[in-house]
Amino acid sequence: AQISTAQPASVTQGGGYVLLLGSEVSNAGQISTRRGQTELAAGDSFIIRKGVGTDGNTASTTRGNEVSPQFINGSTAGQVVNSGLIVAREGDITLAGRDVQQSGVAIATTTVNTRGTIHLLNSASDTQGSVTLGQNAITAVAIEDDGSTTALNSQRDALIADSAAQDGLRTGSSSGLFDNLSKLSDRRDQSRVEIVSGGNVDFQGNSLTLATGGQIAVSATKRSFAASGSMLDVSGA
Repeated sequence: AQISTAQPASVTQGGGYVLLLGSEVSNAGQISTRRGQTELAAGDSFIIRKGVGTDGNTASTTRGNEVSPQFINGSTAGQVVNSGLIVAREGDITLAGRDVQQSGVAIATTTVNTRGTIHLLNSASDTQGSVTLGQNAITAVAIEDDGSTTALNSQRDALIADSAAQDGLRTGSSSGLFDNLSKLSDRRDQSRVEIVSGGNVDFQGNSLTLATGGQIAVSATKRSFAASGSMLDVSGA
């Protein structure tokens, strides 16, 4: 199975989005959202709000929408599984639920114009939560260079200054109904892989988690565990 959104005609246009919601969500096919967002979320109900670029949510690290799955007492909902391929060039990939399993390939890219991000999310207050990066899984934000587009140092400096200003707001925006978002500092000039769990985060053997020249922000209420052979890589290009 393949799902693809239309590619924007220019850099001034945003891409489309693929939003899959249910009590359980699984992708074993291929999803592509160029300069857009792929979002898989599992729960009994969902709260959705706009992310980056909106006045009401200036501290967001998510390009597109933020989603917060909600659960009723005794619910068995919440499993999100990617065993296929998700590609969001210059975009965001978000998997949110109670049992998040990234067992396939999830790739976003960063250019000088726009950074890529990946979010794997539980509610920080949900002790039943878990995020698993399976054996041989690839979770990566790579550098994309067309060989001609350039950026000024002043653009980078502006992003760094804006990042510092937003860090103080992130604690407030990542609480309440959206406590599945990281409170850790963010550098908006860098790629970001963001993982939040109310339980455990498990990087299984031979899994690769990559943010080229960027940041991997992991918050687990219980434990973060990197198994033998797993790799977390933020080296530069």
